[in-house]
Amino acid sequence: MKRRVLVACPPFALATLERALAPYADLIFVNTLATARAQLSLHPDVAMVVCGVHFDESRMFDLLQYASQEKPGIPFVCVRVLEREGARMNAALIATSAKALGAVDYVDVVGMVRESGRDVAEARLAVLLQEHLNNSQRPGA
Repeated sequence: MKRRVLVACPPFALATLERALAPYADLIFVNTLATARAQLSLHPDVAMVVCGVHFDESRMFDLLQYASQEKPGIPFVCVRVLEREGARMNAALIATSAKALGAVDYVDVVGMVRESGRDVAEARLAVLLQEHLNNSQRPGA
């Protein structure tokens, strides 16, 4: 049985995250903080949250804080899938901040694509996400 994963990202990032997660997880896609909160309440069996840096106009940290309080046992993985013009991001600073707030990982897919190409980057993303999902506690465990 596939485990349920909340995927919080802009619509343009969804295809990459679907390719990485859909083979082994049932996905709940959300693109606003209000919807993400509602879905986390509706689905107590969510096993992991994957959230894009550009989620709901850069509200990733707001969702991270909420999920850490409401669902403290599930892994929260921050990802950067989209490269936005004019938005120079410091991946190390984002990773440090995300982990300090409770995220289990920050994956810079944009950086991995630059280094290794899209196919290799997406394969690495899939492996990392599957590892975090496999290491999460099953609901009721």
